[in-house]
Amino acid sequence: MQSIPRWSSTLLLKGLSFQRAALVVGARQSGKTTLVRDLCPIEARYTTLDDEATLSAAKADPHFFLRQAQENCLIIDEIQKAPTLIAEVKRRIDGNNQPGQFILTGSTDYRKLPSGDQADSLTGRIFVLRLRTMTQGEILGKKPHFLEKAFNEEFPINQDIEPCSRERVYDLAIRGGYPQTIQLDCEQRALYFQSYIQSQLLYDLTRQWDLRRYKDLASLLQIFAVYSSKPLNIQEICRKISGNALTVSSYLNALEAMYLIDELPAWESKDYKIGSKTPEIFLTDSALMAHLLSIHTTDDLLSSQEKMTNEGGKLVETWAYTQLIPEVELHPLWKMHHFRNKNNQEIDFLITDEKNRKLGIEIKAAESINTDDFKHLKWFSKQVDDFRGIVLYAGKDILSFGSRLYAVPFSALWA
Repeated sequence: MQSIPRWSSTLLLKGLSFQRAALVVGARQSGKTTLVRDLCPIEARYTTLDDEATLSAAKADPHFFLRQAQENCLIIDEIQKAPTLIAEVKRRIDGNNQPGQFILTGSTDYRKLPSGDQADSLTGRIFVLRLRTMTQGEILGKKPHFLEKAFNEEFPINQDIEPCSRERVYDLAIRGGYPQTIQLDCEQRALYFQSYIQSQLLYDLTRQWDLRRYKDLASLLQIFAVYSSKPLNIQEICRKISGNALTVSSYLNALEAMYLIDELPAWESKDYKIGSKTPEIFLTDSALMAHLLSIHTTDDLLSSQEKMTNEGGKLVETWAYTQLIPEVELHPLWKMHHFRNKNNQEIDFLITDEKNRKLGIEIKAAESINTDDFKHLKWFSKQVDDFRGIVLYAGKDILSFGSRLYAVPFSALWA
C-alpha cells in the first residue's frame, strides 16, 4: 500500500530545521516508521532497535553505534528499548549544534518508564512530535484547515460536502485510523486487534513495567473503553475490578505512556470560576475502542436505541476527538479542553487559539438538529468573550442558529 502523506510531516521538518534531534512518539502501528523512513523530509539513515542484533550492538557499544551519524541524520526506531543510548545521543549533540542530527521514535514514552531515571530527557535539545493514527482527512488526502476556518466562521458550501448519515459516521468510527486496518473487513479487523492487544499487554506492559496481572490489565483496558469520553473516576473504576487506586493509577499511567489512552484536561480560567477540574479520558483510536466494546459492524449499534445512545454516542465522540486533536496539535499555541460544571452544563471540546478566541464543539451522532442541542454552547457564549460554537452532526447541511452558533455535518471536517 502506498504511503499516505501525514499532516505531521510539516511539523517534523520545522522541528528539524532548528533542533538538533527530533523524537517522534505514538502508539504502535500508528505510522511512525513510515513517517520517518518513507516520508522523511530530510536525507537520513534508518536503523531500528526492533532488530535484536541491532539492539544488542546499541547496548554493548553506544559510542560506536552512533558513529553511523557522522554525516547524515540517523533515525533510531523504538528508542525506548535502549534508554541508556539517550545519554550517548546527548553527548554527541552537546558537542555539535548542527540541527537535524537524529530522529528518534518510540511507541512508549521512555521518560515515563520505571527505568526512565536512567535516560536523559534531552530537554532543550530535542523536538517532540506526537504522531496519532490517521484522520479521515489524511486518508482522503485533504489539508487540515477545518478548525482554522471554523474560528473565522468560514464553512464550505453545502454542495461541496459529501452526504453524511449515522451509518456512515458509525462505519468511520469502527474503522478508526490505524493504517493497517482501514481497509480490513470486520473479521480481519477483529483478528488484528486481538493480536495487537495481546502484544501490547503481554510484551510491552509485562517487560517494560513488570505488570504481570494480565487478566486485570485486559479488564481495565475494556473498562477504560467504556469510560472513553467520560470524566476520569479512579474510585469508581477500582470498585468495578475490586482493585486499589494505586494499582489502577499505575496501569493508567502505563497505558498513557504507550499512547493508548489520553487525558483531556478540563477548561478553567482565573476569570471564570465555573468549571470542573476533572479530566476526561479518551482511547486514542476509535477502532480499538470499538473492538474492546465488541462493536464490529454498524448493525451492532443500530440494533437497539440503547446501544446507539450509550456505546454509539461515546464511540462517535471518541472518533471526533481523534479527528480534531491532530489538527489542534499542528498549532503549537492552540489548546484543547473539555468543559463541565456542577450544573451538568458541558461542552465536549473547547479549543482556544493563539488569539485567545474560543471554539466550542459539541458532538451529536444523530441526523437531525434543533435549538436544544445548542443550549450549553449558548449559555457558555454568555460567560466568555470571543466565542463561537459548533454542533457536529450526521446531517447534510450547514445551518446557522444565530449568535455565532452553527450546525455542521461531520463530513465538513474533510470537505
